[in-house]
Amino acid sequence: MKLINTDGLVLLGPGSEWLWFMLQFAALTVTGIAVYRQFRAQRAGNAFAQIQALEDSWYSERMRSIRLRLAEALKGGTDPDADILAGQVVGFFEQLEFLYRRGYLDRGVLFSSSNAFGVEVARWWSVLEGWVRRGQEEFGPQEGAGFERLAARARTWMVENKVPPFATDAESIAGRLEWIIDGQTRALRIEREIRGDVSATPAPPAPTVPASVADQSTAPAAEG
Repeated sequence: MKLINTDGLVLLGPGSEWLWFMLQFAALTVTGIAVYRQFRAQRAGNAFAQIQALEDSWYSERMRSIRLRLAEALKGGTDPDADILAGQVVGFFEQLEFLYRRGYLDRGVLFSSSNAFGVEVARWWSVLEGWVRRGQEEFGPQEGAGFERLAARARTWMVENKVPPFATDAESIAGRLEWIIDGQTRALRIEREIRGDVSATPAPPAPTVPASVADQSTAPAAEG
């Protein structure tokens, strides 16, 4: 019994077009697989480069100084430039959400255990939500809307990964701001010491955080 009928099979000359079609199809398939793998590698490399650039910006001395002064303003309520400082931080997260929404950053890269943006978004939303809401009342719902959407996704990611949420009562927020102030002060001192800046001042003693602000110790650190 014949499993393959080769009667009338033509490999060369007229009638052999089927063979060349199959060979071309096989070549295109192999090429497509190679291009797909190259595309995936390039996309992974681009995602890594984007995250690296964002982290370089977020942990730069300039942004650390902004976050330090903003946290002090939110805690003391006396800095006349608090709105400008808050706008800088909110603007960073708005940019992050724009990149995510346009598909330049996928969820696995943005909210991963290898970087701290997921927790950072949720942390800063917890202390800046009131500022964003006031802006929305004054200028419209588009103010800080990207930051708000990103914060919602960050909270979902935290639930999925069993990361405790940030409490939003006044005492917890005050403790969180104190934690941010201490972290940024220490980080800036270290950076200036490494740079050889003799004017770098020692970090103040670590603040005593009330027991009710336990969410600070259970959430992954991101301000170091």
